[in-house]
Amino acid sequence: MSDSSMVSIIPPSPLPVPTPQSVYFESTEARNLFRPNNDETVQEALTAQFQKLQKANKTDTSYLTVLSGSTNMDDDTVSCLIKHVLRQKCQLLCFALSLAEEHMPKWTWNRCCNGAVTPFLDLNHDVCEAIK
Repeated sequence: MSDSSMVSIIPPSPLPVPTPQSVYFESTEARNLFRPNNDETVQEALTAQFQKLQKANKTDTSYLTVLSGSTNMDDDTVSCLIKHVLRQKCQLLCFALSLAEEHMPKWTWNRCCNGAVTPFLDLNHDVCEAIK
């Protein structure tokens, strides 16, 4: 055979194998737990929630962004302690969401939350008890 008549056969690329994690985040259970909007995936919802929670600690009043219908509030309405607890909750939820993204479905949501709270408990038991 001449070189011009040879046909090279390229083996097909293997299809990507879905990981248990990617399959989980497409499941009804994950949709019910993380509540994405109709037009977003669960992982997009996790990212959006994470970003919103991170913003709650940017300024003195940015904690208001996580309170429904509370864009303008008098300083006297919420005590400094409550503001501090709200900011701590936002940090803990951020950590729990990052653990969920990394470990689910091997971990449950409860385990992700406990994984976020435990280091804080070790550092400051009183604050974490108020957060619960």
